[in-house]
Amino acid sequence: MPESIIESEDLFHAIKKQQYFELHKGCRAKKRLFVDPLFPLKKLTDVFPDNKCYGHKIEWLRPHQVTKNPMFINPSLSRFDIKQGKLNDCWLMTAMSIVGMDRDLFERVVPKGQRFVGARYAGIFAFNFFIFGEWIQVVVDDLLPTANGQLVFSRSDSKNEFWPALLEKAYAKI
Repeated sequence: MPESIIESEDLFHAIKKQQYFELHKGCRAKKRLFVDPLFPLKKLTDVFPDNKCYGHKIEWLRPHQVTKNPMFINPSLSRFDIKQGKLNDCWLMTAMSIVGMDRDLFERVVPKGQRFVGARYAGIFAFNFFIFGEWIQVVVDDLLPTANGQLVFSRSDSKNEFWPALLEKAYAKI
């Protein structure tokens, strides 16, 4: 088996072993925001070879650094909220919109209770994906690529809503 496939399998198993509640609890105990060791920002130079997008330097920022009062989910959730970014992954945006139309499915993919405010905020978010016949949880930190203060990839029509960008990041991770 080629080495890259073995590495991918090892990474996939490592991703499956990350447990949201354990990581969240550890971050809160240490009073630190989560930084995902399985999604190293330094390795993303293949996407941004010159560390620039739209002529601006890429900065990895947390939602509270992008906007005042960030929300994970806007209470008026709409399938039309999702906007495609630099990746041009309209197929993923369409799937996310479909998930957003069905409240039960949305809550299966995007677990309840995640937010950016209060004592529960730890910079970590979880999403569920159905892969190889099973539901697996994927955790990500909330560091997102920005250029000139704007999200580079998917985003919500509402400037302070971040579940689409974080769900896309979780999908990119797997």
